[in-house]
Amino acid sequence: MIIKASQRGNAGELARHLSNTQDNEHVTLHKLEQMSADTLRDALMEIEATAAGTRCKQPLFHCSFNPPANQNVSTQEFEEAAKATAKKLGLQDQPYAFVFHEKQGRRHAHVVWSRIDAEHMRAIHLPFFKNRLTELTKEIYLSKGWTLPHGLIDKSLRNPLNFTLTEWQQAKRSKSDPRLIKQILQKHWLHSKNQKIFEHNIEQHGLKLARGDKRGYVVVNWQGEVHSLSRQLGMKAKDLKSQLDPTDTLPSVDEVKAAFDQEKIKKLNHFLKEVEKRYVPKFKDLRQQRQAMQRAHKQARHHLKEKQQRRQQAEQEERQQRFNKGLRGFWDKIIGRKNRIEQRNQYEAYQALLRDQQERDHLIYSQLQERQELQQQIDKQRADIHQEREHAVTTMFEQERPKEIEQHLQRTKQRSIKRDFNLSL
Repeated sequence: MIIKASQRGNAGELARHLSNTQDNEHVTLHKLEQMSADTLRDALMEIEATAAGTRCKQPLFHCSFNPPANQNVSTQEFEEAAKATAKKLGLQDQPYAFVFHEKQGRRHAHVVWSRIDAEHMRAIHLPFFKNRLTELTKEIYLSKGWTLPHGLIDKSLRNPLNFTLTEWQQAKRSKSDPRLIKQILQKHWLHSKNQKIFEHNIEQHGLKLARGDKRGYVVVNWQGEVHSLSRQLGMKAKDLKSQLDPTDTLPSVDEVKAAFDQEKIKKLNHFLKEVEKRYVPKFKDLRQQRQAMQRAHKQARHHLKEKQQRRQQAEQEERQQRFNKGLRGFWDKIIGRKNRIEQRNQYEAYQALLRDQQERDHLIYSQLQERQELQQQIDKQRADIHQEREHAVTTMFEQERPKEIEQHLQRTKQRSIKRDFNLSL
């Protein structure tokens, strides 16, 4: 499993992050070891309070453990990974908090160790911990026969898009037929009484009059292609100057292209809203399914917990009844029978704990599978809507886009992703 870690302070903020039930469908406090606190927040605050007696500003060492998406990893395997991490870094005797998160059909763990050696009141130094944890991640993958991610094989093979959306699709430049443009310009030149009408008519075909680099008259189409007006009309430049306003009154080619881009952005936003509008009912239904599934999963876990608690109490009472009282109990103690019963009870209690944990893991596995199937539907809808968005963009911008347009589209995209119809799916 992928292990990521960081040294940090601010225990309260970390506690809020690890207890976040808004972004995580299930949050389970699994363990608090060597701590007097009963809650995660109090435990982390306890570490921070211990650090007050030292000069350490980052007393918390936070690790996340993320297994492959296609693997069911037991609670015991998570614990083994945490123990290996602690041993690798010299934190095996330190207090720690262990939390499980579940989201989108996947389960991962967070472990927060105290870096403070309470006996000597100093912070434990963790040199090169990122490199060490990368080595441990490789060891875990290889020992379990999992396929190593490319990033662990060779850093040059890292995919920078793993945690971002796919780049907007780029289409090759598609030129318009110059013969058609020539016909349009000649037709409207003949039938337009003045320059204003001529400009208005050609704009209906996605053409704008502009000032060329050599102070001549040019026409720019919505795709950014530039055509000489004198060449298209078969007229000399001086004849055009006698019938048109001076070129100084016209926008430059770059200004016309920028104006077209602004118009295309407005049209693009309209298209994107239409796409989103079609997908709103689909995402609403998926969101309701996810919420219903989350409630059902929590209820099932609650029922299992109550069932196990009742069984534990009954088994405890049954084991307790094995002890005799009075003189018989005194005689059992003398002949060693009481000691044998205690050993038997301890063994059975331990086996019961293992059985209960296996039952919880089995329930979690089945719920993760169910959630993953729903997540496939969610991912399919997301892929469809992103594909439609990208198709709209490539339709409007078939050639290389100016930097400011890329920034605008990226902001629009990020807002749409963040909103995603208020999904949080």
